[in-house]
Amino acid sequence: MDGRKGPGAFQTLYHTGSQVELAISPLGPLSLQSVGLRAYHTSVSVDGIEYSFSDVGVIAAERFLSHQCLPDGPPQVFNMGFTAYTGKQLMRDLQPFFRSWTYDLLRKNCNSFTDVALFYLLDHRLERGYKGLEKMGADMDSLFSAIQIVSSGEYKPNPKADGFDVEDVIRRLDGVGGEIDSCD
Repeated sequence: MDGRKGPGAFQTLYHTGSQVELAISPLGPLSLQSVGLRAYHTSVSVDGIEYSFSDVGVIAAERFLSHQCLPDGPPQVFNMGFTAYTGKQLMRDLQPFFRSWTYDLLRKNCNSFTDVALFYLLDHRLERGYKGLEKMGADMDSLFSAIQIVSSGEYKPNPKADGFDVEDVIRRLDGVGGEIDSCD
């Protein structure tokens, strides 16, 4: 990162910034939402270009492409404000943390990326409710391999996501100036 001195949102007080939007699509049956078991796919948009994270790493696309194949229709899109950072800067600074083939359904996913991206762009975090199910699943799986058992082996932890910690990435991004160290 090039001499970051504070939240991007605060740097737009004296000049026009880039518009940031949050896109959210629910996954799974609505009936599970009442007991806190609803999963979500999230992504961010900077000036109309969507940024999302999947198996192939961080992807830039138009028209919330990552949400288009989901069954519950178009995503809910929320205007989050303006930032001094561009989508190009977001890609450059977050790609080292979200490399190709490091995706893990429970431990390093689209919501991890969106949480970090919102912090990077606006000094704002993704609401916990959008990442609660995966947190609970990751905790259960780390203790009992419960998700691996319940999914009949469909879910297997990605060893390339071992050691990934959203809070650690945010601490690294919050540093003032200088280059940041990346992690896988």
